[in-house]
Amino acid sequence: QVPKKSMHLEKISHIEEIVNDFVTKKISAEIALDRLEETKKIVTYPLFVTVLAFCGAGFFRTLMFGGNFSDALASFLVGICLGIIIQTLNSKNIIGFLVTVCGGFTVGFTSILLLRYGIGVQLDKIIVGSLIAIAPGVPFAHAVNDILNGEQISGNIRAMEALTNGIALASGS
Repeated sequence: QVPKKSMHLEKISHIEEIVNDFVTKKISAEIALDRLEETKKIVTYPLFVTVLAFCGAGFFRTLMFGGNFSDALASFLVGICLGIIIQTLNSKNIIGFLVTVCGGFTVGFTSILLLRYGIGVQLDKIIVGSLIAIAPGVPFAHAVNDILNGEQISGNIRAMEALTNGIALASGS
């Protein structure tokens, strides 16, 4: 299994602080190692922050793709549902493929539901603006990076993962 690449800036900042304290002799090696172990336990962002990120991404990307304010508002509401579903399923350690399928279904279903109740005008703009938040762009970029760095096996595995996520997203929506 190829480990997933991720970036958590709060952890990076915490590690940098530990290294700086160790280099300036403010802490001993044992304390530095203990604090590094504590870094592993730092949790990701709270649910409301993640949901707000999905809402904002949907709202602004819908406008970017040519939707009007009503479509952007619908994408904002879809982002609420999408963020809650994604975070809930990820916290239950559901496999990524099913999380992506459920996310795609949530976007499609909620978009159609909102359109039926008069929120939004262009269904395609709402769906595209909302789906782009879970599109496999970062895994694909990591795949290209690995391949360009000569890591053919991991690059191809990551490319297949991105392709599989794209298929899951399309089938769910």
